[in-house]
Amino acid sequence: MLTDGQVQTPAQDNTVAGTEQKPEEVKQPETTGEQPKPESEKPTPEPIEYTDFVLPDGFEYDQAIAADFKSVAKELGLKQDQAQKLVDFYAKQYQAQVQAFQKQIQDWAEQAKKDPVIGGADFDKNIGVAVKALDKFGTPELRQVLDNTGLGNHPEVIKFFYNVGKAISEDGFIEGSRKDAPKSAAEILYPSMIKK
Repeated sequence: MLTDGQVQTPAQDNTVAGTEQKPEEVKQPETTGEQPKPESEKPTPEPIEYTDFVLPDGFEYDQAIAADFKSVAKELGLKQDQAQKLVDFYAKQYQAQVQAFQKQIQDWAEQAKKDPVIGGADFDKNIGVAVKALDKFGTPELRQVLDNTGLGNHPEVIKFFYNVGKAISEDGFIEGSRKDAPKSAAEILYPSMIKK
């Protein structure tokens, strides 16, 4: 009921049908009497030492990378066989990436051969024009980038160099002879005195 602006609430009734309910007692965990050992008394794990990991054919063993990996494996507490499984997994993933990359380069080369501008019957001739432009304007470093990345097979890169090569072939500077040779100062100042 509301009286004098205050709300009254009924008192909690802990009785149900004439019986009194007791608050639940919190059960304490049972102890066996053993106390946990302090950190200083816990046995220290045996130090882990790894032998060199087995790599698939085609992989070179890099001591610096192996040392870094061994450090991480040791920190994670991996055994030799567990760490070897991670090495195997990485090698398998890496090989799959290399194969996908090589396939991409092959696909670019096939696309270039079928390209309407540079491909077809004149493909070899057009590649010669592109190489001429690369030789003239490119650096050895650019050639290395094109080789290392496989971009030298990309149809758009080949087309670019082809267009540059074609432009330098067509727009070559041809030095002609002038009919109207420039007049000397004497001819300009004393035209009547100069014999022709």
